[in-house]
Amino acid sequence: MIDLRSTHTPLSLGRTTFLSFPKNRHITVLRTFSLTLQQRFSRVNGTLGTTLDIQEGTQALQSLQISTKTALLTSSITIITRCSQNRIGTWVWGSQTAASSCGNPSEKKIIVSTEKPGTPYTQLPIDTHGTAILDIDGDGILDMYIATGGGMGMETGPKKHAVVMWGEPKAGGKNIHQVFKGGRKTAEDFGIHNPDSRGRFTYFADFNQDGLLDMVFSNEARVDQGNAFGYALFNEGDRKFEKHLELSEYSSTMVLTDADLDGFAEELVMQRAECLPKGDPVAGIIAPTPTAERSKFCETRPAGSIAIYKYNAKKRKMKLISPSFTRSEHGDQASAASMQTADFDGDLKADLAVLFEEEIHIYLSSRRKSGDLPIGVPDEVIHWHKWWGENPCLGRALRIADLNLDGQQEMIVMCAQLGGHLIWQRDQSNHWVSRRGDVGDLQDPSKPRVQESFLSSGCKKKSQLIYLEEECAAFEKGSDEPKSSAYGLAVVDWDNNGYMDMVLTHDVGALMMLRNTLGDRHNIDKHQFLAVRLNGRVGNANGVGATVLLTARKMGDKKERTTQFREVVSASHETDWWGSKDDRIIFGLGKTGVPEKLEIRWPAPGRRVQVLLEDELQSKVNSMQFLLRVNEPAA
Repeated sequence: MIDLRSTHTPLSLGRTTFLSFPKNRHITVLRTFSLTLQQRFSRVNGTLGTTLDIQEGTQALQSLQISTKTALLTSSITIITRCSQNRIGTWVWGSQTAASSCGNPSEKKIIVSTEKPGTPYTQLPIDTHGTAILDIDGDGILDMYIATGGGMGMETGPKKHAVVMWGEPKAGGKNIHQVFKGGRKTAEDFGIHNPDSRGRFTYFADFNQDGLLDMVFSNEARVDQGNAFGYALFNEGDRKFEKHLELSEYSSTMVLTDADLDGFAEELVMQRAECLPKGDPVAGIIAPTPTAERSKFCETRPAGSIAIYKYNAKKRKMKLISPSFTRSEHGDQASAASMQTADFDGDLKADLAVLFEEEIHIYLSSRRKSGDLPIGVPDEVIHWHKWWGENPCLGRALRIADLNLDGQQEMIVMCAQLGGHLIWQRDQSNHWVSRRGDVGDLQDPSKPRVQESFLSSGCKKKSQLIYLEEECAAFEKGSDEPKSSAYGLAVVDWDNNGYMDMVLTHDVGALMMLRNTLGDRHNIDKHQFLAVRLNGRVGNANGVGATVLLTARKMGDKKERTTQFREVVSASHETDWWGSKDDRIIFGLGKTGVPEKLEIRWPAPGRRVQVLLEDELQSKVNSMQFLLRVNEPAA
């Protein structure tokens, strides 16, 4: 049984994001990226949420930062702080600062906007989408990057730029030792503003293998003729970036993985989205007829096809290594929504899981030769119905985690339908089965709804809650509740006990913090774990591109020796725009597992293989506060 119980806040505030402060490598910042309070009503009024651990020297999640979309960035920041020190805690609303202590009005500002009213940058509210918080410029301090939408693909100019907020040290703080400072103009000043785009999220990895984090934009096609595709930016250091248009794509989801099975996660797998100008039936917008130039561009980029890129060191460019596809021959197909990598077949190589609206395609490494790519007919397909049947699910996001710490990972599908979310796991016959009815509040369709106690008071303030108009009208008339849907999922151990929890957000509804209650079991029944965090020194600081293998004995009922596989595919952000991730790597050990060996295959440019043995691992078992921190060896 996997029991996920909800700790509510009254309203959903978007998607979730998780991060870590590198100050002495002691502070972990668990972030939740949120999209909008009421996304269905507003393409220009959303929220960004980020949880910040502000207690130095621990791994404890302390606060949740949320920013609604307003013209000036800092005018929208709100912080929810956990006051009690137990694992669940009491969450209270604050302002745009981080409370230094509960019950103490003394606060510290952590977000500093450089935006000014009355400029082209602040003509419209900021349309926040995917967010990443990581050290972009390599100075050892966290930065914040926010992708922004394009006003349904019709707005252009500085008001629709992406946002960068550089991390700066802040002296004199008791708990917070940095601030985030910047805005839309700051992004333009450094050439990372992704102009005129419908930005969805940004992928950060060291594609050119120089130790610095590069960027690839995930953009959605506009509803006009503007061809604002996603492209790559190589980090040249000193906050300078070089544009690389050899990668020019509209992609709905992407992941860095060992696609060619050479032992190194260096290939960027991109699932192509719709390339031609889009319409919007809800808004009454008809897609314009594409120009000849746009048709030519999209001919080699049909929706639903796969593009796999790898850095070519000789040419110093990204190279398309996957077969060519054309719209004339293959046509446009359904686009994938999300991807994840894992080792499903036990060969200690990366398999690829690709989520569509009503199925998951799985490409197994054991069914391919070295050099073959995960394209074409999948090796396994998990199928369901998105609108009918016993458990309809329109799949939006895919996550993978070992929810019960038994050493086997489960797949979690966030569905648009409230309470429709799916958990898939292998049974003893190695078949995929869906968990229903024993996963607590995750599959309860009533939990995400706005609580009546909030509506009874909140609906009296309609001028302040314009996005609740449909809910208030239904509430006052006693009619059926308006449609709502899930809009973000982060899988993260937010109570710091080793068991992965979840944060769910909705377009209109509750922000659900789902606590995994398996951690409440008596010690005799609890499963053990080993938590690991990588610290790159030669390569990028987060170890993006690394492969981590844990060998343990006495695993499971048969007391076997097993090896678990993880790829570090990203830092902070997910493979889609529906949330973000916990950067700590957690290996489940079951009741009796004993870790024997941890092997880290560090990414380029170092490419060192590092091995830690049992005497270095055992003291870190079952510790999140003092988890195993592994520093990359010097070259």
